Amino acid sequence: MENISKNIKFENWVDYQSKNILKIENTPNEQQINNGKLIAENIFEVLIKEFGESIKLETGFLNYDLSQKGILQLPFYNGDALKITSDNNGDVFNYIKDNLNFDSLIWLFGSNKNPQSIYVSYNSENKKQVYKTQFNKELKKVEYIDYEPTAI
Repeated sequence: MENISKNIKFENWVDYQSKNILKIENTPNEQQINNGKLIAENIFEVLIKEFGESIKLETGFLNYDLSQKGILQLPFYNGDALKITSDNNGDVFNYIKDNLNFDSLIWLFGSNKNPQSIYVSYNSENKKQVYKTQFNKELKKVEYIDYEPTAI
């Protein structure tokens, strides 16, 4: 299979670790692969140019069943989302927020200065929705709240 982009190999984009652990098939279709190529070119490759190779892909494509198994239950199943990390996640998050087109951008846990990692999606709508995660101890679940720069 061809690479998703210059810096994302197909086998790194498809989450084989989850597939192997949970024994759930994780093969993207042609539309999901095309969506992966779009987000790779419009988000990931731009970040590589700006921040260098400190940008790392944590999660690319997960089908619906695998997406629902994780604690975050984020939609990776369209192929149009990435979970990334870097040496300075706060700077990367703000760069995406301030300079790139995206649909959803989520500050995933971490501190007030740096998220632990970043979720970003890119599609034809690109609503520029920005959220932050928090764990609700009473309900024992992750919640997504509106991102407020003053809180960070």
